[in-house]
Amino acid sequence: MIDYDKLLNSIPEGLNQIEIARFLYIELGKYFIYDPDVIAAQDIETRKKIAYRGINEITNNKVVCISLSKIYTELLRRCGINAETVYIPGDPNDTKDIGHAFTQIDIEGKKGSVELIRDLTNIKVGLKTEYFLPSITEEKMKKAEERGLLDKIDTVLTLDDSELRKIDDKIGYTYNRSIFR
Repeated sequence: MIDYDKLLNSIPEGLNQIEIARFLYIELGKYFIYDPDVIAAQDIETRKKIAYRGINEITNNKVVCISLSKIYTELLRRCGINAETVYIPGDPNDTKDIGHAFTQIDIEGKKGSVELIRDLTNIKVGLKTEYFLPSITEEKMKKAEERGLLDKIDTVLTLDDSELRKIDDKIGYTYNRSIFR
């Protein structure tokens, strides 16, 4: 099991809030893997039990979007960064859909989203990540509007590739390729 206090104590000195958020994103991405048990579970209650585990209920390195977002959110808050787990309910007509979650961070009044679960493989193999403060696509905005979540998605806090590369260089995360081929 990951030692969260040790992780927090390993944050390099002199990082700003976005850099701290990125450091934690990368370090958690190195440790956690997607939990296949949530897919294998046949009933919704078992899936929810797996998905909704909190920071102290994870006893291995297996997570899903909801549990990982909760962990990341908690660690960001411990660092003084405003963050929340945003839950998108599943399709009520699909008895196996437990929904999705991502983390929204608020730094100096600017909000942005991160989806660490989607970058786990990229981080593990040393590729450029795609879901740390990305620009919100038109498709994502449409889905958010359909679900009444526009107030939860704010595209103000985003990073372009050059900004992200500078942060990655500073925290020691290097990658040579942007895609797996």
